[in-house]
This record gives sequence, C-alpha cells and structure tokens, in this order.
Amino acid sequence: MDSLILCKFLRGVFVDFFAESAEMLRLVTGWDVTPEELRETSQRIVTAKKRFNILAGWTPAEDTLPERMLRTPLPDDVQAQLSPERLSALVRAYNQARGWTPDGWLE
Repeated sequence: MDSLILCKFLRGVFVDFFAESAEMLRLVTGWDVTPEELRETSQRIVTAKKRFNILAGWTPAEDTLPERMLRTPLPDDVQAQLSPERLSALVRAYNQARGWTPDGWLE
C-alpha cells in the first residue's frame, strides 16, 4: 500500500500484510486501525488514482506492456512468455476484481 510509504520489495516478507501494516502504523502513530480499515483505504486510494488517470485522459489502450516484453521470451526459459492475449485477459480480470468495467472504466 503506497500510502504507508513501504518499499514494494517488502511485500513478500509479510504473512498478513494488512494486519502487520496496521500494527506498524499503530506503533509509529498511535492510531488504532484495523486490517479491514487499511484494506478499504487502499481500495479507495487505488480507485482515486484510477479516477485521476481517467480525468487526465487515460484509455484502455494504455494498459499494456512494451512490445519487447510481450514478444521476447526469457533466455533461460523460452516458455516463460506473456502473450498480448494473456496480458489482456489478466488486465480484464484485474479490472473486474476491482469492480470496474472489463476495459478499466469506473462503474
């Protein structure tokens, strides 16, 4: 959750990210927040960032990766390749999981 100003590379070290983040926030600030409150806050932040991007001219065509990342397999594992079709399916699933349209618009 970017608003906690935690290094993104630390995400894999938490057993329960929101519970442990709530405890860290309590220890640093004295605020008594629940993991659920942090989860809801993070969802609102992501949606606010999405709303800003839409107002700034974002379009679904921008939810992609550079061509080289979609066409060039890894040297050590040629099967580790992400096709444009697979990426599109993953982006659509992410958008729907967020409660947005499959194309990424807010409902």
